[in-house]
Amino acid sequence: MSVAATGSSTSAEATVERLTVRGKLYARGEGGPVLTGAEIVTFDDPKVRWVQAFSLVRQLRGCTLISLEDLIGHDS
Repeated sequence: MSVAATGSSTSAEATVERLTVRGKLYARGEGGPVLTGAEIVTFDDPKVRWVQAFSLVRQLRGCTLISLEDLIGHDS
């Protein structure tokens, strides 16, 4: 997957390396699922079925961070 960022005279491409979820990890217990802690899990990990996700985590490459002031052209 890729996302394109375009400016007035330049174009750049950033790639999304992998998607994961962050959430509460549960395990099988005697009376039902038991919370074991928080964890970040990839979608192809078998543990993902036991995660109550609360965030999608993305790893981006090929990006440049810029300040809001530079983006809108105001001085600090």
